[in-house]
Amino acid sequence: MAFDKKNFVRGLALASFSDMNYISEDMAKTMCEISREMMMDEK
Repeated sequence: MAFDKKNFVRGLALASFSDMNYISEDMAKTMCEISREMMMDEK
């Protein structure tokens, strides 16, 4: 199975959001922005 960057990023984001109590809101926003930028690069 090939490494799927998009699914990896999505999984990483979901893991971060499920641990929201442990990370700051700024970190969550940064993760959102990075994920969005990476998704846009895919297109």
